Amino acid sequence: DTGQGDVCTMRRIRTNTPLQALVTMNDPVYVEAAGALAAHSMTQLADARGRIKWMFERATGRRGTDADLQPLQRLLTNALHRYRGAGADKANALLLGANANISKSDDPGMQAALTVVANAILNLDEVLMRP
Repeated sequence: DTGQGDVCTMRRIRTNTPLQALVTMNDPVYVEAAGALAAHSMTQLADARGRIKWMFERATGRRGTDADLQPLQRLLTNALHRYRGAGADKANALLLGANANISKSDDPGMQAALTVVANAILNLDEVLMRP
């Protein structure tokens, strides 16, 4: 959705293409940023919902409504099922890919799940495209 590089554009248009979402969700810089945001949220708050709210506010600059936060809570629940217990190896792989600091006292499954949520938050159109 942008020029080929030989043309200068003053402002990028808003886009919601699946290709952009795929690129930003898998871009190593976004994964690292998500890992750092998730790790920082774990030092700020103890409860999962509070962590999601905190990350959302940090990324968007506004308080999240229930309509904003409920899908993120469901995403966290699904990610926790994937990364806890038998999925501990997957959690560690994600955290290593995100260059996240893994503390022995922290729950790597929770940290990986929060990284997934943070990645989704950082991929929101309102975060990617500032007016």
